[in-house]
Formats: sequence, C-alpha cells, structure tokens
Amino acid sequence: MSQLPGRPDVDQLRRQARELHRAAVGGDPGAVGRLREVSGKITLSAAQLAIARDYGFPSWPRLKAEVERRRTDTGQQAQAGDGNPAGRPARPLRPKG
Repeated sequence: MSQLPGRPDVDQLRRQARELHRAAVGGDPGAVGRLREVSGKITLSAAQLAIARDYGFPSWPRLKAEVERRRTDTGQQAQAGDGNPAGRPARPLRPKG
C-alpha cells in the first residue's frame, strides 16, 4: 500500500487513474490485473477505485474527501501561521519614502 503524500493533489490522483485506465484498455497485463482486483470491468471508475485502494481508502470519494480535508487543514494552518486572523484582510504595504 502506498502512502498518501502530506500535500496530495486530487488532479494528480485523477491523472494516475486515467493513465491506469489507458494502460488497461491498451492491454497492459499489470494494469488489467489491478482493475480486475477491484472490478469485473475495465472502466475509469474501476481505475479510480484501484488508485484509492492503493492508498488504503475503500473508495474514490473517500480518497477525494481526505485530499480535500488535508488541503483545507493546510490552508487554515497557513492562515494561522501568518499572524493575520482569519477573515481579516492583510494590510497593504506602504511605499518607503
């Protein structure tokens, strides 16, 4: 099982699923085998499920939800760490002079 990166990107995970699907459609035995482990069909949704399972998630929606949760948590930590209370606009820089 692969470890989900600290800052996962759902677009990258989608690309992985599309690449796996294309490989399976093209007849790659490894890709076909990965999809057959999770589904009887060679579909994009089967590839997404295979990717989710690779990362230890029971489904693609659960994987996406975790990615979104981490993205939200990272954004909140960045806001808290910049000394700027959430919801308050940053003060504009004043020109030196």
